[in-house]
Amino acid sequence: MLRILALISLLLLSVVVRAAGLFDAGAWAPIILPAEPEVDEWHAARTLADWCERVTGVRPAIRHERPDEPGPELAIYVGHTASAKAAGVAAPDVEGDSARRAVIGRSVFLVGNNPVATRIAVGRFCEQHLGVFFAFPGEQG
Repeated sequence: MLRILALISLLLLSVVVRAAGLFDAGAWAPIILPAEPEVDEWHAARTLADWCERVTGVRPAIRHERPDEPGPELAIYVGHTASAKAAGVAAPDVEGDSARRAVIGRSVFLVGNNPVATRIAVGRFCEQHLGVFFAFPGEQG
């Protein structure tokens, strides 16, 4: 029983360490959406918040950008935000879906060349940094 508890503690610690500052002192950096997000960008942000909560037990706040305010220095930007554009972050302009994750300063940008591809960027982030493995799509996946 002690070995199982130690293994679970090690796995949770490795997830928190891999998130590198996005989850500190028991709180997540906020998830920032464009002022008027596309439906798939909104779903991507909700999916990210859901998985952050499932992994750590703490749900990050989801906020919309405000045109009159700069975004926070420490945040997860999802979709085509003004902050992503200002930072020069864009997904490759290719045929089909392409997604990009960029870390600039203390912020993470998850963007796609279209709103559906933004969901792909979020899925990859969940797999690579939260330790989630998506076996198949759908309700059970």
